[in-house]
Amino acid sequence: MKFLLSPLLLLLTATATSTQFFGSSNNVVPDGKPKNLNVTTSVKFVNEDAQQLGVRLINGVPTKVKVHIHSFEEKPITVRYVGGSLVDPAKGIAVKNFTSLKVGATVGHDLQLDQPWQFTTDLKEQILQLQISLVLSTSDNEIVTVQSYNGPVSIVEPEASIFDPQMLFLYLILLGVCTSAAYFVYTTWFASVSPKPRRKFDTPKPVPITPSSSTSTGAKYEESWIPEHHLKRPGTKARNSATKARGKKGAE
Repeated sequence: MKFLLSPLLLLLTATATSTQFFGSSNNVVPDGKPKNLNVTTSVKFVNEDAQQLGVRLINGVPTKVKVHIHSFEEKPITVRYVGGSLVDPAKGIAVKNFTSLKVGATVGHDLQLDQPWQFTTDLKEQILQLQISLVLSTSDNEIVTVQSYNGPVSIVEPEASIFDPQMLFLYLILLGVCTSAAYFVYTTWFASVSPKPRRKFDTPKPVPITPSSSTSTGAKYEESWIPEHHLKRPGTKARNSATKARGKKGAE
């Protein structure tokens, strides 16, 4: 849910970005007396998203600002820290205090300084009061706090993107759940109802019959399985030679 600022709220935001302190910064110094500094300060928001429809602070996205200070003091002043906080305007209490940035820069008479600073929010969507202040010190080591910004801001969530890693992980989970559900429905309903395909039986191929021989015992065997040199009997050659010799003697 995004919050839209009313026209009056936008006017307050515009007027709060540039606050002048010409003797109006009633700060208490160590001796208890108020100290007025002749300085002007303002805050510029660098983020383009932070300037749309008023000042928006996007959770998880660093908000970058530039704190500008212009000193009209006769003596140099030192910018010690820059910091800020978010305040609940209804309750008047600080919701979040941001980490202060140590600066330590000296600003002379009629000189200016642009000090960058950034902070990050992680809160629920709401409208709060943003306060940004500078901690200054004079040449007499007097500490003075000057408020540079005090205006309403909207805390919003970042816009969702389809390429966000969390969204991609969510898509994978949903895809797995849908796939599992579809497989369960198919195996439960469609697989049991759909007709099963008939099995085709292969026709046996005819086996060629090879001629077989029989042994003296009457057992049959196939000569194609026996090597050729085993089929030749060793006594056949000797009997043929003896038969030829007897034939020659009878002829004589």
